[in-house]
Amino acid sequence: MRTLLFMLLSGLALPASAGDPAIPKPADFASGMELRLQGDQPFHRLELPLAVHAQARPDLADVRIFNAAGEAVPFAFAHGAAAPAAPTTTGVPHFPLQAHADPATAPVLDVKIEQDGRLLSLQSRRGGADRGPALSWLFDLSALRQPAQALRLDWIAPADGFSTEARLEGSDDLKAWQPLATAPLLDLAFGGQRLQQKHIAFPASRFRYLRLVTRQPLPALTGAVAELLPATAVAPERWLEVAGRAGEKPGEYFFDPGVRLVATRLELKLPQTNTVAPVEWKVRDRQREEWRTVTRATVYRLRRDGADLASPAVATGAQAGRYWLLSVDPRAGGLGTGTPVLRLAWRPSQLVFLARGAPPFTLAFGQRDAAAAQLPLASLLPGYRPGMEADLPLAAAGPAIALGGRNAPAPGAEDSPPPDWKHWLLWAILLLGVGLLAAMARSLLRQKQTAD
Repeated sequence: MRTLLFMLLSGLALPASAGDPAIPKPADFASGMELRLQGDQPFHRLELPLAVHAQARPDLADVRIFNAAGEAVPFAFAHGAAAPAAPTTTGVPHFPLQAHADPATAPVLDVKIEQDGRLLSLQSRRGGADRGPALSWLFDLSALRQPAQALRLDWIAPADGFSTEARLEGSDDLKAWQPLATAPLLDLAFGGQRLQQKHIAFPASRFRYLRLVTRQPLPALTGAVAELLPATAVAPERWLEVAGRAGEKPGEYFFDPGVRLVATRLELKLPQTNTVAPVEWKVRDRQREEWRTVTRATVYRLRRDGADLASPAVATGAQAGRYWLLSVDPRAGGLGTGTPVLRLAWRPSQLVFLARGAPPFTLAFGQRDAAAAQLPLASLLPGYRPGMEADLPLAAAGPAIALGGRNAPAPGAEDSPPPDWKHWLLWAILLLGVGLLAAMARSLLRQKQTAD
């Protein structure tokens, strides 16, 4: 009986020792990447590659940073990586640049610029009877204090509609121009509905001036608005192409990137030209969950005046999910033969780490039962101010290497929590205790019956 009681007491003491986490080491993780640092700074920032998102736990609880001695160094996830703040917008001055049939007789422009770079006026030294409609427009962004990442135009809708391919360029001196983006601009009416595209996105830049060049003249612009990059630290977008397959219902298409990502924009590559269709995008994290509606849009692929016009990407508001579903409005007659392709823009998660100890430093990931170990960003960075992580030097990750750990999540595994072994161990011990108590009671009862 004493032996049984000792076993019970020893078993009840197990959870306290079983819950003590072991000190992690690189060999506990399935994969790693050697990090290359810039400069001799204490803190560095790292954007997690797609391979990390694909193999690590969806909650990234199994991500660690080790130094050359195999010691884990403190780190924190940056706030701006997954959910960037809404961009701000501001109106910008715009000037038409007239087209001319004969470049030799084209007027010379007098440009007046303030000392701070603001464009005051564009004036022609001589007129010309052959002056035509504006095939290019100049936009003055010199007064902006934040990088611009998109341009939105407003115009008076023409009665017969128009569509054209536009090229956007940037310059600091109005002489040397660098290409930034190409996009369709259109304003079409059909069936009592209107299809408009007035937005051009481009890589965030600080160019003082933008020039928009079009194949066909735009309607007279009534306004231009620049969309500014948020002030907080935001990882640049990456693009991932995912082939679709037919869904369970007619007009549905299913996309599985194989990894849960935070998507910022969705773009659809349609299989056939001259296709227009209203669609609805939905997302979910697990196959058995209900679909969540993300956004609605009209997608198109048109051939007009010898040019292909395709619908631009639509913003999602930083939606996280693994599986994506496209539902096509049946009134549009489907998307034709073939299968669409999804282009998904996503932002890598970012982390900040302290370069303590000797290099090289290793990013380790892939451990199914790991517990989260990151610090709050404000606790890691002394005197933290929102956005200051954007000024830290950016570390680069090398190719993935095997570290030897075998307890890794399956690639593309759904976001399910790891087994709570401590919870089940506690239940097993409690059941064992109940069994031992029942055995003790039965033994005492038999002893009493024998004495009687």
